[in-house]
Amino acid sequence: MTIDCTFTVDPYSYEITVDGVDEETKVLMQNALNVSNNGKNLYKHIYYCSTQDGCESSQVTEESKMKYEAYHQVYSYTGYELDKLEPVDYIPV
Repeated sequence: MTIDCTFTVDPYSYEITVDGVDEETKVLMQNALNVSNNGKNLYKHIYYCSTQDGCESSQVTEESKMKYEAYHQVYSYTGYELDKLEPVDYIPV
């Protein structure tokens, strides 16, 4: 029997999630994978490999590259996490 499962790495928290398996197996796999810097290392590897010249990967789109870069630039300069900020109305003066 073959099981097809999907691994997803959140680009903000680097949490690895697993889909395509029963809940018990999912929890066990995620607990095993989300140790130390595994999520960050996996995301950076996928990102690096997907953004090389000539790579035609569907794993990292142009939009997701821009979001990733914007998030980490804002975080490194301000400490703000864009995914946790609430939008506010801005009225120019």
